[in-house]
Amino acid sequence: MKKWMGIFVVLAVLILIGESVYGDVDLVSKSNTVKARVIEVENTVEAGAEKQYLTARVTAGPYRGQEVVLQRYITKYSSNDFRLMKDSEIYISLHIDDNQRVSASLAYVSRERSITLLALCFFIVLLLFGMLKGVSSAISLLFTAFMIIKVYIPWVVAGKDPVSGVILVAVIIIVVSFIMISGFTKKTLVAVAGTTAGTLAAGIMAAYFSKIGYITGVGSEDTRFLITELGVQINFKGLLFSGIVLGAIGAVMDVSMSISSLLHEIRERHRKISSGDLVISGLRVGRDIMATMVNTLILAYVGTSLSMFVLFSFMETNTANIINSEMIATEIIRSLCGSIGLILTVPFTSLMGAFVYK
Repeated sequence: MKKWMGIFVVLAVLILIGESVYGDVDLVSKSNTVKARVIEVENTVEAGAEKQYLTARVTAGPYRGQEVVLQRYITKYSSNDFRLMKDSEIYISLHIDDNQRVSASLAYVSRERSITLLALCFFIVLLLFGMLKGVSSAISLLFTAFMIIKVYIPWVVAGKDPVSGVILVAVIIIVVSFIMISGFTKKTLVAVAGTTAGTLAAGIMAAYFSKIGYITGVGSEDTRFLITELGVQINFKGLLFSGIVLGAIGAVMDVSMSISSLLHEIRERHRKISSGDLVISGLRVGRDIMATMVNTLILAYVGTSLSMFVLFSFMETNTANIINSEMIATEIIRSLCGSIGLILTVPFTSLMGAFVYK
């Protein structure tokens, strides 16, 4: 009971903090983009290109109920390579002329329903097989998303230092997530200490090697868009550092909690075991966990960059050019620094466990 009371108190306080941070930043879109439903579709072919004439009814906002006609091309190998159907939900940009006549163009497709359904499947599976632990995990996941979206992102958009922001958010995520899962226990303390140490190690390595590797933080298309199209001026090196830290937290938490739980169980069953033997046990099991988790972490980063590797393959770019491009160098630093933090979590957690459980 105390565990859950503590969780809800912490959540309430952080929600208030998040709202105060978020409230200072105007993130609300000022465009006339509204949701609509397709009520009629006409498919045609013009000059060899597929084209759709859509009649859509606005379903939200001051123009709700109004019908508009718009057209779109279906272009292969582009983000428009799909066909809309009757009852498809879309977002349209409304254009009002001086005579108050309304015209529209397609902004993007509504994907809320499919994403919500997938999220629901995830939480059902989590709760079905995780039971009470699954409930804690679900709350922890929602809390992490809240901290990143409602606290960290507005912090950065408001022009504050990304590095100090991610340190604050990372510590809160680590502490609260473990408390939600295991309560206020020695096992939680060991896991928090091990995760914090491993994440800090990953962050330090990332900061150092980004500096000596002349990484600017503006190597991705998203970052360049922020600069060239929106004129955003923030600490992009700090933003890159923040991404590396947040990316490493999940895997590091997994390793740290696994070792902490193992050492706690060993101590409970073998009261006479020495601290040295406890450390050795943690290191032995940690090696097995580390072997798979490092592979998982590397594959996670590679998986998000497959199209980039295919591009380099078609361009027949030599290895030196690939490694020396900032885009690739950034991903290498990201994956290797995260892996180093994960590896170092094993001895950090083992030593902390031997100290706390003695």
